[in-house]
Amino acid sequence: MWPRARNSMLNKWIGITASIALVGLSGQLPAAAEDELPAGHYIVALPNAPVALHPSTKAAAGESVDVTSAAAVSRADALQRAQDRVLADVEAQPTSRYTTVLNGFAVELTAAEATELAARSDVTSLTPDTPRPLHTGESATSGRTAPMTDTHPR
Repeated sequence: MWPRARNSMLNKWIGITASIALVGLSGQLPAAAEDELPAGHYIVALPNAPVALHPSTKAAAGESVDVTSAAAVSRADALQRAQDRVLADVEAQPTSRYTTVLNGFAVELTAAEATELAARSDVTSLTPDTPRPLHTGESATSGRTAPMTDTHPR
């Protein structure tokens, strides 16, 4: 087992990764695009459950996912093989792979490759990987620190 500090770091990483994935999905492209998509860097999500969500590898309530267990390693390997099959059709190399909280990968694609992947039944989403600035809480105009809270009325 990992020491508690490493589990804490892993949980934070999983939370951050999940947040990025959810934020990214808000700008996702439809899986069956009719027009050619632009060339660029994309996050491609596949349908099979990632390690943290699969019944054989997910953690019990209040526990951390043990990504070093034999079952988790086997699950991650199976997901990467499925990713490789998708990547082989467009002959692209991933810049990142995701198997813990998202089953997918990041990849640079031509317009034709992006359009081809978007039309595949084994691709659940194709999201442009758009860099976004982090909000630091400091106002650009006044230099004052703003609270990091939700200020929108309900």
